[in-house]
Amino acid sequence: MSGIVVDHLERRAATVRELLVPIRPAQGAGRREVATKLVFLPGAKRTAVIAAQERRDEGPYRDWLIRTCVSHVWAHYSEKWIEDNAHSWELRQAALHLFVVEGPREDMRREVFALHCEPQHEGNSISALCKRGMHVHVTAGRNELSHAHVPLHLKDLEEVLSSAEAFTELFKAAIRVIEVEVVARLG
Repeated sequence: MSGIVVDHLERRAATVRELLVPIRPAQGAGRREVATKLVFLPGAKRTAVIAAQERRDEGPYRDWLIRTCVSHVWAHYSEKWIEDNAHSWELRQAALHLFVVEGPREDMRREVFALHCEPQHEGNSISALCKRGMHVHVTAGRNELSHAHVPLHLKDLEEVLSSAEAFTELFKAAIRVIEVEVVARLG
C-alpha cells in the first residue's frame, strides 16, 4: 500500500489550497489561495475527488481550471481518493496539468506539461515504479513522448509514498520548481 492515507478529506482540501499557492497570481503582499471542492463520484467503491477551482464551477471537475502567475497559462489540479475503510482515505492519483490558453473556447487551450503521482499503480517494472511515484509528462506537441513517465523521485520512492505529509512537502517542492522552470518560461 502507498502509505498516503488521510482521515479527513476536508482537512486535505485545506492542504491542497496551500499546496497550489506557488503557481498562483500575486495579490497584495502574497499569492492567493485557490478554492477547492470535494466531489463524491458514483460507483461501487466510495471515491472522492478534491479539485481546485477558480470559481464555483458546477461542470465536470476535470474541466475546472485555475489561473497561474502567467496570465495565459492555466492549471488543473485534482486528487482522487478511495475510501480505505470507514475512517480513512487512500490517495489513488494526484495530477497537475498546465495549459496555454489562447482563447475562451476549450479547443483554444493546449496542454503543455503534467505532474502526476499514482501511488496505487501496481507492478515492479521500471515503468510501474515511475508511474507510482511523482513523474512528469511533457505534453506539448502531443507526440509519443507525451506518454512517457519521467520520474522525479525514483531513488527515494519509499519516502515519497511514506505519508501524506511527506508526499505533500515533496509535491509542493516540485510545484515551486515548475513555477520557475515551466510556468515562468511560458510567459
